[in-house]
Amino acid sequence: MKNYPEYQVSIAYEVGCFGYRPARTFESFGWDTFVVNPADIPRPAKNKFIKTDKIDAKNIAKQLRAGNLYKITIPKPIRESLRSLTRQRTAVVRDYRRIKCRIKSLLSYYHISIPPDMDTPKWPKLFLVWLEELDLGFNNTNYTFKSMLNQYYYIDEEIKELSNQIRKYCRQNLKKD
Repeated sequence: MKNYPEYQVSIAYEVGCFGYRPARTFESFGWDTFVVNPADIPRPAKNKFIKTDKIDAKNIAKQLRAGNLYKITIPKPIRESLRSLTRQRTAVVRDYRRIKCRIKSLLSYYHISIPPDMDTPKWPKLFLVWLEELDLGFNNTNYTFKSMLNQYYYIDEEIKELSNQIRKYCRQNLKKD
């Protein structure tokens, strides 16, 4: 160990926005590295309401010294990249639901009833054709509505692309799973 060879170095930090790259770097130095879930760090009663980086760092060091911290598994970079891809798909699906609600809300605002046979969670092509042909009466309103439909189509396509990428990765790398 070239960094502090005469010492046994242990380091701990809360997993967060920096991911696992610091942990991989620390481990490459030969340091015992604890990446911990913030919810699993014991906190004194007075520190439950006052939270600063300095207080947190002191508490993590104290808990590490006392042996009260538990490591979380550091995923391999390739697995971490798959996690990023699946999280992005989840976020885009949330946007998809949101734009569908906004479209329906705009229709409701202008007292336009959706035909009962088309009002389903999964929008059939016939419904999309009906939406595209809809005239809301004013140029600005129509433009707003067309903009929402464009967002819907874009997000729909993005979900398909992300899903295909996930399937492709899994076929190539996770055949056993």
